[in-house]
This record gives sequence, structure tokens and C-alpha cells, in this order.
Amino acid sequence: MTSINQVNEIKENMNLPNISICVCLPVIDFTTIRFHNDKIPTPIKIFNENEADYKFGIIEIKIHTEIPITSKHIHLFFNIDASGSMSDICSNGRSKMAHIHHTLENMLRIFHEKKECNISIHLQAFDNSIKTIISNVPDIRESDIEFLTHLVRKIRPGGSTNIELALQKAKENLMDYYTINPEHEIVHIFLTDGDITDGSRNYETLLELVPKNCSNIFIGYGTNHDSKLLSHLSSKKGDDYRFIDAFEKAGLVYGEVIHGILYKAIEDVTLTAHNGELYDYQTNTWKNSIEIGNLLSEQMKIYHIRSKEIYNCYVNVYGKTILKTSQFQNVDIYETQACIIPNRNLPSIDNMNKNITNDLSIYMFRQLTQELLYKARKISEKFNNINPSILPLKSNDSKNNGELNIENIIEAINEEKRNIKKELNEFHKNMIHFMKEKELENNPILKMLCDDIYIAYKTTGTLFGTMYTCARQTSNGRQQTYMCSTLYTDQEYNDLYQSPCNNSVFPIIRRMGLQRQTNLPMVNFSNELTMDVPEDDDIDNYMPSKDFLSPFSSDGVVTLMREVSGIPSIGRIHTLTNEEEY
Repeated sequence: MTSINQVNEIKENMNLPNISICVCLPVIDFTTIRFHNDKIPTPIKIFNENEADYKFGIIEIKIHTEIPITSKHIHLFFNIDASGSMSDICSNGRSKMAHIHHTLENMLRIFHEKKECNISIHLQAFDNSIKTIISNVPDIRESDIEFLTHLVRKIRPGGSTNIELALQKAKENLMDYYTINPEHEIVHIFLTDGDITDGSRNYETLLELVPKNCSNIFIGYGTNHDSKLLSHLSSKKGDDYRFIDAFEKAGLVYGEVIHGILYKAIEDVTLTAHNGELYDYQTNTWKNSIEIGNLLSEQMKIYHIRSKEIYNCYVNVYGKTILKTSQFQNVDIYETQACIIPNRNLPSIDNMNKNITNDLSIYMFRQLTQELLYKARKISEKFNNINPSILPLKSNDSKNNGELNIENIIEAINEEKRNIKKELNEFHKNMIHFMKEKELENNPILKMLCDDIYIAYKTTGTLFGTMYTCARQTSNGRQQTYMCSTLYTDQEYNDLYQSPCNNSVFPIIRRMGLQRQTNLPMVNFSNELTMDVPEDDDIDNYMPSKDFLSPFSSDGVVTLMREVSGIPSIGRIHTLTNEEEY
């Protein structure tokens, strides 16, 4: 255990004289740093020759399971897309809007029943106009829940999609609310299933309309929404973008989001390494410090670290907590103070690393998976960013002056795509071989990683490459519970080829479908980006698990996801324990 003297020494060394430091051991169950044992052969190479002196390790942070539900007043502002596309029928015969009705009703009932919570509600629906559905509900516990659910069922789809109008109205409303209630936690949850068909399309203009002084959670339903826009709108610290690949799973994502609001243990957490570097999946770089968002009740979080001095390496955890219970230490450092929790094994880290046999092979595969997901996402972004209005000009102007013409630009991107697909294929084969050799075919982390690589392989360079790869990269890096897993059939993709590209950025691009066929005909569009069928079809024969609950999920979040979705049968086949490696 870390003593107060050790904490004061850290404070003095870090030159933080004006910051109060509290040891929040009652909130964090344990923390550990472990490095891979040099005597155990590594299955893959994760550092280049210039980084050969680094040792690979992991940081484990486990939050107590008894963290109580928040007692802070929470104001939830729902912004629901009610445009005409929400009347589309899903695979189970129900409309998109019917799924939203079901999810919202379950959420309201849960809030109404949780008597320890203090939650106010505002709900607006938007198309090319704003319809206020629920307002003036300062405490849902004291409201007529049947009347509220009746109001939800009155939301009817129709009209075009005006995101500018929806954001502007939310910004005005939430600014007024914050002015009156600055001490309340405000969460703006924005849902859309489609592209903009009315109002401004300018990303920067829309970003300026995102409400301030609150958390913004943007949820995109299905593959027709503008994932690039929602990702851009959620770029502010503390904001979030979630992708729901199938409407039937909407309640699962909403359940995880609500769990993250109600069961915070430590907010705005930053990890800072000393004599080491931490991996940042968002930038694909190793850093001294990374921001990891909030830590929640029951969570076990695992982050990657590297160091040349493993016996002198330690990590500080900074954050804010407002827990005030008889069970946990009374700590109120929400506004200005920092909470530092050094690794609990710091005093005996030498013995820890010498006496424990650490085989971190699985996390080495996770490390390379995250790096490949980043590379695949960036290549898909290049595909989606090509602008036809400038490419013809480049083509005409470059034939005589030696500059890149349109054919060279397209070929360069295609070459990047071929290289990353080859790399994904080879890595996937190595991981499958490792799983078979070590009899780890059912290991939950490795199965998730194989699915990550498969989805990236199948979608890179397609209309949906950025959307799917970003979702899998984020769920892996942030260790979220829900993982998108629904891939569309060849026929569904062929239907999409008959209509204009959703974001109007480039003419129709023929892409290989997502089933395991390799004999699809190629359509010769002008200036198209084609997708070559790989010669080695090993990865095409892979059968993805289609698991939508990650191995990092906890009982508490799964329970709430079950309640919000109304699906009592969902659960986890396997979850991690701190002792488990395989």
C-alpha cells in the first residue's frame, strides 16, 4: 500500500505544491504494472530495431465493485432524429422508430425506479423542424411514468434531416439550463440515422453549435449516417461518438452509455508514466501521459506501457472523484484538486517483476492489432476524402508539368490499401496459428482481436471502412462493452451501389462485399477505386465470432444493458480476472 509519505514525496518531485493530493485507495481496488518475462519467447515483434531496448508491459487498474450510483443531479437532454428514414423497416420487421420508442421507454422506467438518483429529462425530436416531446421534468422520480412513455410513443418520423437546427436548439436550451443550474451534470445525447438533407453541411459551422458546459454523446445508427461528421462533432474532451450497426441493438449501446453516466468512480483520468511510455491508440504513438476518460464501478482497465528501466518505472493515476459515502473515504476534489494513486506495488516492484512469471503474449497481439486498426482507418479516410471537384483539374494540369495526376493519386491509395490488406491477412494468420499452437481458440481477447482484424480487412477502402474500423478501434482502445459486429451481405452492398454515395464526395465506388466470396465481378466506373481480391484467402475463410460484448465488460454494465434493451438473454461467455493471462 502507498503511504502518505510516499505521496508527499511524489508531490514534491512533480513540483505540485498548490494541488491537494489524496490517496483514493478505497475507490481503486488495486493497480499493478507487469512486464513481459524475457525468458518467454515473444510470438511477434512489436518494437523495431531502434526500440530494441524497450520492454513491453501492461498496467491494470481495478475499480471497487461497490461504488454507489451517483447522487449528483443529472440533466439528460435527448436529441432524437425523427426524419422520414426512421420509418424504414429493420430485419426483424419493426421500424427504426419502433426500436427507439422501446429503448427510450425502458430508459425512462429505469430512471423512474432508481430512487437514489436525481435525474431531470428533456426530449426533443427533429427533422426539418423541432418538436419538444418532454420538458419541465425536474425529477423523473416524481413524474407520471405512464404519461411520459405515452409522449415518447407519439414521436412520428417524417421530413428531412436538419442537424444544424437540432444542434442550435439544443445549444440554446442547455445554455439556459446551465445558467440556472451550474452545479448540475448535463449530458446531451444526440441520435441520427442518416446524412444531412437540410440546413448547413459545413463541419466547422456545426461544430460551433455543439453545446458547451456539458457532455455530448453522438450516436449514429446504421451505415447511412455521416460517421465522419459525428466523429468531428465529438472531438471535444469528454465527448463521445458511438456507432450502432443494427437497430435491434440500440438498447445495448444506450445501456452502456447510461451506466457510464450513473456509476462514475473517478472522472477525467490521466495516466502519467515515469521512466516509461504509454500507448495512445488514438494517435498510434507512445507518450509519457495519456487521457483515458472516466473510470467506472467494477471496471478492470488494461493499458500498454514500455520502459527501458522496468525496475524504476511507475505510473501515477490522476483524476477527480465526488464520492461521499460511509463505505468509501470521503473525498471531494471535483473542482480543482488532483487525486494521485501510485502503483500499489511500487515499493516492491523489483520483487514483483522477479518473482512473477509474466507472459504478456496476448497483449502483444492486442498492441499490434491496435496499430493495424489505426493504419487501416487512416487509409479508409483517404478513400472517403477524395474530392471529384479537384481531381479532374489536377489531372488536366499535371499531364505536362509532371505533377501527380488523378490516375497516380488513385493508384497510390490503392497501393496503400493492398499493402495494409496483405499486412492484416498475414497478422491474422499468425494470430490464428498462435491460438491453435497454444490451444487458445476460445480465449476471449484473442477472439476479439481476430474479429477486429477481420472487420478491418473486409471494410478497408470501402464506403464503410472508416465507420467500422473506427468503431472497432475505439471499443478496443477504450475497452468498451459493446462492439459492432454486424457486416452486411453482398446483395445489400450491391443495392447500395445503385444509389449515389451518401456523403456526395466521390462517384460510386465498386467495392468487394463482406461475405467470404472471392469471385465478385468488378464494375468499371470512371475514375473508380477498385478493390483487388487477395490471392491468399485464408482470412476470407475465417468465421467471425460476431460477439457484441467485449471481454472487458463487467456484470454491472451488462445488467443495465439488459434492462434498457429488454433482452434478458444477453450475457458474457467469459470475462477477465486480474490473475488470468490465457
